[in-house]
This record gives sequence, C-alpha cells and structure tokens, in this order.
Amino acid sequence: MCLGVKQMTKRCIKNGLIVACLLIHSTGYAQQAAFSYVEEARGVTQQFQQTLKRELQAAIKTGGLKKAVDVCSIRAPEIAEEITAETGWTIGRTSLKTRNQKNRPTAQEKAVLDEFASRKSAGEDLAKMEWGQQQGANIRYMKAIPMKGLCLSCHGMTVDASLKNHIKELYPLDTATGFKIGDIRGAFTLQKYIELSNGQTIK
Repeated sequence: MCLGVKQMTKRCIKNGLIVACLLIHSTGYAQQAAFSYVEEARGVTQQFQQTLKRELQAAIKTGGLKKAVDVCSIRAPEIAEEITAETGWTIGRTSLKTRNQKNRPTAQEKAVLDEFASRKSAGEDLAKMEWGQQQGANIRYMKAIPMKGLCLSCHGMTVDASLKNHIKELYPLDTATGFKIGDIRGAFTLQKYIELSNGQTIK
C-alpha cells in the first residue's frame, strides 16, 4: 500500500534516509537512484574508516600514540584524497569539537551534528545514525562517528601530558578532548556532484 507524502517523509527522516525523501514526487527510478547514492556513500565512508583504522593500529604498534597522532595529521588527509580520486566523493571529518581547525563544520554540518545529538538523546543507535540530502546535482551525506576505545587515549577525559604537548605542537587550537565512550566524536562528511539527465554536471 502506498504511503502519503507526510507519512513517507516521517518514516524516511526517522530512518535517516533524507536523500530518498527529497525525491518522493519523482519517479520510482529516481527514488531507486537516490538510495543507490546512499549505499555508495556508506561504502566510501566504510572504506575511509577501515583504511584509517588499520594505519592507526599499525602506528600504535610500531611507534605508540604519538605516531598515531602523526598518522591522523598526515595520512588521514592523504587517504581522503586517494579515495576522492578513486570514487569521486569528497570525504572529510568534522565535529563540534575539532582538533584540526580545517575540519570545523559548516553551518549545515553543524545543524546536522546538533540533529545527531538530539537523535542520540531520543535513543537512536549512534552506530547507524546518518543523514543525506540532494540539492540539484549536489549529493551530501554525513555519518556519525561514535567515540570508541581506540581514540580514547588522544580524545578522552584524561590525556597523558607528554602526548597532550605533542598534540598541541601539531594542533595549537585543539578542542577535541573530554569525550567518553559512546559520545558523538563527530561525523564523516561526504559530497559528490552527479551528472544530470541533460548530460551536464552542476557545481
């Protein structure tokens, strides 16, 4: 049975599938295409997350936490650029409490992060929390980053003094500490421009 527009919109928003909701008045093919972009963005996010995690674990094993901070500083942007070149998705990370000032959220990203906080307070599973939007040829996607044990030593309530000094050397304006397991560390943020039916790509 077909859902009404308002009912379908509420269901989509509840499930975090905003991209598809924006195409309610479009054809079934268009809706299917929107879902494909969500799936694609999820895959790109997972690729970035797993690649960075592997390099962080290897750095900790060979050089300790300071080496891991160096990986976040140097390799994370490089990994993002490599994935962008491979997939066409621009990918980064943002947070309400940033370490790298280049990762400060835009007004839209901040609004989504605030929304994630509200959804978490309402009991939504942080590991599955996502948001998406399509505006013309521009696809935007964000996925919440739960605070986990691997990052606690560098972003937790207590950071070793020597490690804290090393972080400050790289990030003098660091505010990304004081997190607890289960907090929202921030979000992966992705963007892609798609080709429209007339064969043009709008930026």
